[in-house]
Amino acid sequence: MAGKYAIITENDVSDWDDKTGELYHYPKRYLKYLEPGTKVIYYKGRIQDKKYADNRLSNNPHYFGLAMMGHNFADTQSKKNDYYSEVIQFELFEKAIPFKINDEYLEEIPESKKSNYWRDGVQEISEMEYEKILNHSQFRTDPLENVSPPVLKEGEYIKVQEFDRLFNAFKKYVEKESKEPFNSFSNSYLHEEEGYKQTLRNEAIQKLKYSSWGTPGSGKIAKQVIQTIELEENNLVEWRAKRGDKARNHYPILQALEKGINLAEIEEVLLFHFQSKSSDAKNFERMVNLFGKKYSLIAYLFYLKNDRIFLPISTTNFDKAFRLLGSTFTTSLKASWFNYQGFLSIIEDTKLLIESKLNSEIQLIDAHSFLWILSRTDEITDTIQEENKQRYQNSFNIINTQPINTKTSQVKKLNNKVPNEQSPDFERINRQKRINGRKAEELVLEYERKQLIKAGKLELAKKVEDYSKRLGVGYDILSFKENGEEKHIEVKYSKANSFIITRNELNVSANDPNYVIYIVNVDESTYQHQIKILNHPDLTDNSKFRLEPKEYFVSFEEEE
Repeated sequence: MAGKYAIITENDVSDWDDKTGELYHYPKRYLKYLEPGTKVIYYKGRIQDKKYADNRLSNNPHYFGLAMMGHNFADTQSKKNDYYSEVIQFELFEKAIPFKINDEYLEEIPESKKSNYWRDGVQEISEMEYEKILNHSQFRTDPLENVSPPVLKEGEYIKVQEFDRLFNAFKKYVEKESKEPFNSFSNSYLHEEEGYKQTLRNEAIQKLKYSSWGTPGSGKIAKQVIQTIELEENNLVEWRAKRGDKARNHYPILQALEKGINLAEIEEVLLFHFQSKSSDAKNFERMVNLFGKKYSLIAYLFYLKNDRIFLPISTTNFDKAFRLLGSTFTTSLKASWFNYQGFLSIIEDTKLLIESKLNSEIQLIDAHSFLWILSRTDEITDTIQEENKQRYQNSFNIINTQPINTKTSQVKKLNNKVPNEQSPDFERINRQKRINGRKAEELVLEYERKQLIKAGKLELAKKVEDYSKRLGVGYDILSFKENGEEKHIEVKYSKANSFIITRNELNVSANDPNYVIYIVNVDESTYQHQIKILNHPDLTDNSKFRLEPKEYFVSFEEEE
């Protein structure tokens, strides 16, 4: 989220469970300062114990690094509603930056807080203060300038099972309308319905001629932008005066050209946008300030700039499509750079899922068309609703497994066979593994919630959460036993008694008494899925498990 800056304090000794550059732990009152995308500068107070001197840049109060905040989530162990925030793109300063230089603080301290300012662990600061501190570091430009925070929260990712069902219904519908197989987006029906977007964009780019734009304020830039908006076939922006002039999305640009209202500012942001003279995030937020929350207008201007990464938006239709796919993400009345990134992220995810079905690459605009057609075609959603009643009812076969290792050695010997000359498509294989893993996690979430509801534990069922996107946790699902005791579930998609595990997951399995592994075998033909449960497994116990090295970390020193 553009425009948020803060100082976060991390001391040598603390009751807080901070992990520098990974997690920040804090009381709920600071949550409003640490939204995803907030740029933060790390601060450390005066040293209290000399044994920590080697882990610091200075013994005196100083700033020692910067980072961006990712998602925040509740500390389930806290009785005071404390929170964690993920930390992304941590950059350590080469040397300590004193909190005071030439007897002047680098932060602006309000008169009302001079006596107790340093007592607060988190302080909101301005962009000017952030840049003032950054100017004393080794960085000549902001290393976070082009960093984007993770924009989707738990529940906002589309559900793979819902996608599978909708894709199958979409495929049937397109084949019925086109009377030909659907194996790419060059299908005649899709081309007729959606091919206009590329033609429209090409015509708009020809009219813009933005490379020849000069100094803002003359009206030339506004005039050319208006022409690209008012193209007869343009249904991506509500530009016609159906509900009066003021309801037209580009009304602020019309007023700028006609009456000179904010003309120089509007033309400047358009110039900066199309000629890439400032960041996309800043340009988006400036447009919101100048145009109001005219989401479809702003998204259209971004689509014209670069159709490989930006897309037009119709908030009502895409919110409906996202709901159909099981996502809680919404765009209506939320025009902001951060929300737009979430919108694009879901469409990128949809693109990857479609590619896994077609076994070929598609354009981002094709995924956009898929969602657009879903939202506007009752026949597809009616088909899904009817099939849901008849087919799509998941059932689970649960096996509490007692593992045993029948081999003589815990570690298998390396396979020295020469690989096949034909290289496998690792990108496609890994993409399918990720998709299968998401399906398995969705099924475990469903199963755990159903079991708790069945046992009359509705409040516990509401607390079951997807932790798979949280950094460094070491398990995928937080669930509960009927007595309220936590279950930390690591989910593995596998059709056999084998799976891949990371070093972090291995460490957690050995040290977490609440750790459980669910091995999920997904059956998409009968929807009867098998879950094998390994309760409290110690994977280093060679009487039960066999570990096989799959990858090695290689390092070396250079000869002098």
